[in-house]
Amino acid sequence: MGINIGVARLTYGAVLPGIIRDLHLTYTSAGILGASNLAAYLVGNLVAPQLGRRFGMPRLAFFGHAAVALGVAISGVAYEPTLLGVGRILMGGGAGIGIVAMIVLLFEAAPSQRHLTSPGIWAGIGLAAIATGLTLQYTLKDPGHWRYVFLGSAAVAVLLTFRFQPGSLRKIERKATAPENAREYALRTTSVLAWMPLFAAYFMFGIAYIAYATFVGARLAAEGAPLSLISANWSIFGVTIIIGCMGISFLLSSSALRRSTLTLTLVSGAAGCAVSSLPGFNATLVSAGLVGLGLSACPAVVAAYVRERTTEAHYPYFFSLATTVMGVGQLSGPVIAGTLADRFGLGSVPVFAAVSYGLGAGLALLDALGRSHLQRAKPAAVIRSN
Repeated sequence: MGINIGVARLTYGAVLPGIIRDLHLTYTSAGILGASNLAAYLVGNLVAPQLGRRFGMPRLAFFGHAAVALGVAISGVAYEPTLLGVGRILMGGGAGIGIVAMIVLLFEAAPSQRHLTSPGIWAGIGLAAIATGLTLQYTLKDPGHWRYVFLGSAAVAVLLTFRFQPGSLRKIERKATAPENAREYALRTTSVLAWMPLFAAYFMFGIAYIAYATFVGARLAAEGAPLSLISANWSIFGVTIIIGCMGISFLLSSSALRRSTLTLTLVSGAAGCAVSSLPGFNATLVSAGLVGLGLSACPAVVAAYVRERTTEAHYPYFFSLATTVMGVGQLSGPVIAGTLADRFGLGSVPVFAAVSYGLGAGLALLDALGRSHLQRAKPAAVIRSN
């Protein structure tokens, strides 16, 4: 996740001031380049279940990560916007199929540890944010230094690609077991309408987090923030992403708190974006911490929610659908935020993100109430399926 999501989206947002300066971009065009990565990610999510059935999830994971490695390398040598767009499209498409494949494999390899597996995977984004923060004082200091972030990440991506050899991943696939229990049967047979609040909440998350992450670095640079503060902002962001994933592991393992977990992650993001709109650099650092707590935690929770509501056979399709819906939100977020920034100033972006997060939190609460009602209404079905 550190390369697939962290570098592709968070690092891109962090070094965006240097990219804008060197490639002569407007905020709108920078948003469109961000959206190109997300559009490719969306397509990758959509085709991953079918490709997985045809070629196997292990092979899909390998080639997905290889495409990401190539895309990161191209981004590092891009000398004009079109070539950067090609790199970002490769990164997005590769990540779209690679992430679906890896999460499906790892969830089924350790079914009793799912509350730890999903947060552990998504915590990798925090590592990328920390590494980005620690290098920002160098990468934004001089023209062209942002390229070294992508080239260094490409080297790491190549090494990781060889780690995901299809042969080794098939050992994980063979361990997968998912007996259908009564609760899965009851949830799987409910109306598709029951999924809508969850998917809608995830859609709003996609809009909100990418709008914040894409332009927070540009906003700090435009306000004259010292590089040390920008670096600290991203380091705090990364640390709290990891802390958030650790906390989510605890919440997901608690039967009393599990249904409220998604709502809490989105409320944290809304609060962070609201604080970001306040004047002063201290508010920016507090904002990074609050947004970070929920950033990786939210997809970790959704991955776990979807898995508990489906069988092994149905999980790739429902997870792909959930990620695709979120991807549509991600696709919209940078374009809308960039347009708002050009028209009303960069200060409008955190306000837009806070409202989007807030709507997502309301939908997540609706989903939690709906699941609670469903579980009370299905005792007969559960007994029969036993």
